[in-house]
Parts: sequence; C-alpha cells; structure tokens
Amino acid sequence: MKQLSELITEYYKTSKCLIGFNFNDIWDGQAICSVAEENNQPVMLMAYTAVIDALGVDLVVSMVEGLRKRHKVPIYLHLDHCNDVQQVLSAVDAGFDSVMYDGSHLSLEENITNTKQ
Repeated sequence: MKQLSELITEYYKTSKCLIGFNFNDIWDGQAICSVAEENNQPVMLMAYTAVIDALGVDLVVSMVEGLRKRHKVPIYLHLDHCNDVQQVLSAVDAGFDSVMYDGSHLSLEENITNTKQ
C-alpha cells in the first residue's frame, strides 16, 4: 500500500480525489470497504472523536487493520475534526494515516500554537 502522502500527490497531479467516509463501527467500515473494493478504489475511513472516545484508539486501529486484511484495495485511517491535541498525538502514535486537528473554537493564536504541536 502506498503511503497516503504519495497517493495524494499522485491524485493531485491527475485531478483525482480519494473518497473518504466517516464510520462508527465495524459494520460501517465493512460496508464502505466492500463498495470501495467493488469499484477497485482506495478509501479513507474517517473516525470522529466521539467514535474514538467510545471505542478507544487501539480498537479503531485494530478494526481497520482487520479490514485491510480482508480487502485488496488500500484503506487509510483518518482522525476527523479532533479538537484535543493529546488525542491527535495518540492517534498518530497508534498508526493513523492522517489526522485533522480542529482548533476552530479557539483564538487564532491558540489554534496556531496547538496546530504546531
């Protein structure tokens, strides 16, 4: 599987886009990955912080690792709109392919400081 940054660079050059869907559980993930495989397209599974809070970062990573074993298309894992810097760092350490820190509720200065972390 290509690194996500490589795929995005390739897609940018060819005007393609990577499809991404938020998922809440293994059933959502399985359905999304099955359709991606039927269409022979890579896919990004995106987890909101509420899903991470409910299941834990390790279980979410384990679910996606299991889905990767079942499907032949590349499956990327993304933490979506997370406003907790520690949770972002935990996701990176646990193996998420990408993260989106959301500091929109903060002052610009505080948002920039947190984003740099």
